[in-house]
Amino acid sequence: MNILWVSHFSPYPPKGGAYQRSYNMIRGLAKTCSVDLVTLISRPVVMGFYSSYSEGYADITSSLRGIVDSAEFVEIGKNSRLNSKLINAAKSLFSLRTYDEILYSSLRFAKSINAKVSEKKYDAIYVDTISLMPLVAKVQVPIILNHHNIESDMLRLRVKSSLKLIAPYLYWEALKMKLLEKKYISKVSINLTCSKIDSEKLSKVSDSAVIAEIPNGVDTSYFKRIEKYDSKIVEGLIFVGGLGWYPNADAMKWFSSEIYPVIETVVSEVNVNIVGRGQVAELNKLAKKKPNVKLHGFVDDVRAYIEKSAIYICPIRDGGGTKLKILDALAMGAPLVAHSKSCEGIDVVDGKHVLMADTPSDFANKVKKLIDNPILRQHLSENGIKLIEEKYSYHKIDKLFYQSIKKAIGEKNY
Repeated sequence: MNILWVSHFSPYPPKGGAYQRSYNMIRGLAKTCSVDLVTLISRPVVMGFYSSYSEGYADITSSLRGIVDSAEFVEIGKNSRLNSKLINAAKSLFSLRTYDEILYSSLRFAKSINAKVSEKKYDAIYVDTISLMPLVAKVQVPIILNHHNIESDMLRLRVKSSLKLIAPYLYWEALKMKLLEKKYISKVSINLTCSKIDSEKLSKVSDSAVIAEIPNGVDTSYFKRIEKYDSKIVEGLIFVGGLGWYPNADAMKWFSSEIYPVIETVVSEVNVNIVGRGQVAELNKLAKKKPNVKLHGFVDDVRAYIEKSAIYICPIRDGGGTKLKILDALAMGAPLVAHSKSCEGIDVVDGKHVLMADTPSDFANKVKKLIDNPILRQHLSENGIKLIEEKYSYHKIDKLFYQSIKKAIGEKNY
């Protein structure tokens, strides 16, 4: 099959949830299909991964061109990230288009997509997010629409936790996003979601939409332990996640202000390592007061940090999709204490693969339970690795993805 992959971000380097999903899926698809990529590439995002834009651009383009048949990159974000956000927010406030539609509405991007469709016969176009649909809506090729999250639902949830000044804007964005979903999800050949929960949410938007679940997965050749988990040599707690993503930022605000103070009352001083780009004021304040709380910022390879840690904590209580950090931690054999929200869509069993905790006292007590019980930690480590190998390896997901594409094209008689 000939597939045109249209993306709102360059799926490399695979560091972070959506990047990992898209990179592994496009890499798997390219093993059995002819894949052409047309993607936006954000200067601020590249600068977050590399010391210079030129270095990052060279590495990203050469890496992706080594996987797909061809790749075109359209740059966005020449203004500062803050200025770009403010400008696009102002535009979307007085528009029926969503913030993301405006962000991705590059004339050059649209021309690149149309040029590809004109010069080559494609069996399907893979569109990596709903907000790109206006750019391909008139193309007479079957569309495979990916949903990293159910965007309208994500925005709706943000309204509840946002400041009063921002909440009306987010409510307006949620309404527009819902209209965008209603307009397109029943027209595409197939919608891909990350979990059964997201599939159910999407079916409520349109009960005529064709939906298939392609779980988030793990590159098990990359995320694996070098040494077996040994309670005698691991120590401390760890959280990994970019703090610019609001569910991660909210998790660290909650951890800093409510969870950590309770942990201190039940556990003698324990090291806490926070790995990820970005700033959270409450977390910075905690780290200044507590030398055992260490902020590492962005690191190129998180595996060594996870492998050295005794317990992986995930106090994420917001967001959609499935949390790739949970899958990565399980693959690395890291014993987990996690909010039940962060485990949604993943086939974990409380007490077997993870200890779930939804309140600060739960978190503190579960952390203490694991610290005091190295045998339980060992069991969680082994069970987590086994679960990933059985259900979430990309070796299995690649086959499911390929079959879903074939089914979608066949159902529409293409």
